Amino acid sequence: MRNAELMGWHWLDQSRFRFDLSIAIPHSTLRIPHSAFGFVNWFNQVDDTYRTDLRELNELNFSRFDAKLEQRLAEVESHLTWRMFAFWAPTALAVIATGAGVISLLLRH
Repeated sequence: MRNAELMGWHWLDQSRFRFDLSIAIPHSTLRIPHSAFGFVNWFNQVDDTYRTDLRELNELNFSRFDAKLEQRLAEVESHLTWRMFAFWAPTALAVIATGAGVISLLLRH
């Protein structure tokens, strides 16, 4: 699956926005100069070029964003691991010391 499909960029789908002048206006109802068809085809080619460039640019930006996000998540994970250790190590020592104190009090009697 492409990044554009993952990100919901369905508006970049080229097939939905093609304009075909020969279908929109039949030749029998209106006389259209042949140059108009060439002009519409030229616009469609330009549109295809810009849509392709935009899609490539979006995919490039998404891949850069994804790489930065993974890097930042790795940094956050390392900080969280250290903080969890800094919290749980003294807590575990306090629980062990409390247990040892309770056992020593029970053994005195």
